[in-house]
Amino acid sequence: MNSDEYYKLKIDALSYEISKYRRAIAESGFDYYDINLDTGEAMQSVVIGKSLGLQPKEYNTIEKISALFHPDDYKKNIREVKRIIEGEIDRFDLQSRVYKKDGSLVWLQYSGTLSYHPSTNDKHLVGLLRDITQEKANIESLKYLADYDGLTHAYNRRSGLLKLEKDVETFESVRIIYIDIDKFKYVNDTYGHFIGDQTLQEFSKKLNKYMPKSTYLIRLGGDEFLCVILNQSEKVIKESTHNLISNPVIFGNQKNDILHFSYGIVSFDQNKHKTVDAFIRDADEQMYIFKKAESCRHILTKRKHELSKI
Repeated sequence: MNSDEYYKLKIDALSYEISKYRRAIAESGFDYYDINLDTGEAMQSVVIGKSLGLQPKEYNTIEKISALFHPDDYKKNIREVKRIIEGEIDRFDLQSRVYKKDGSLVWLQYSGTLSYHPSTNDKHLVGLLRDITQEKANIESLKYLADYDGLTHAYNRRSGLLKLEKDVETFESVRIIYIDIDKFKYVNDTYGHFIGDQTLQEFSKKLNKYMPKSTYLIRLGGDEFLCVILNQSEKVIKESTHNLISNPVIFGNQKNDILHFSYGIVSFDQNKHKTVDAFIRDADEQMYIFKKAESCRHILTKRKHELSKI
């Protein structure tokens, strides 16, 4: 075997090794990149280019790649590259927003380290990257479900009460309305749980519509809600409650299929309410006073109607 044949075999073997690892990277969902910091040339596989809707020639220089990054994330990238060049760090791991060709954004996760070309001594920034857009969406979805009720999109009990504890320390005026939907079991028993869920969703929309803008909603559980109203006068709250009562949710096709609710309104008093639990308990008691009074009023009205027929 002459020297030419020997070197050809070596080159073929090396080419095979390179193509093997490139294929393995591509199949893993990762992409590799190699940016020559001295010449500005950039090279990477087509995996990420395809997800961005770009051809290789559209991201083959530092300038073209830089233009793809969200401006805020680009600044962070430059800062980390400078730290590597200056020897402060050996590598970095970042997450950045990158523009696709259609203008939408995706999230990329990538690592980077410095390498020097053995012949030219050019500085190369090399590393791996991958698309984590779906992972980000999944994480955000889990975060949302950890803090909010999936049905009504109100705060769930845990996160809502944690927020309320902070707000009574922060805001000058905090009022709560403890709401209990009357005879909600009738809705579920008569029309089914699907209509029951729709009714709860519609009721929460009404609360968000008619309560003051500084209000947030907590679903305490089942058919009980807590409206937390920040820095609003008693007059505004009474008007909002009146508007809510005047625009009830209709849940069925019968004459009396109108959603009624009982409520208790209480202002936070740091002398009286030593804890948030005491604050809520006070509103709960006011709600039951209202519920009992409405029940008595309904009985009296019914009896008057029966007597008028005699």
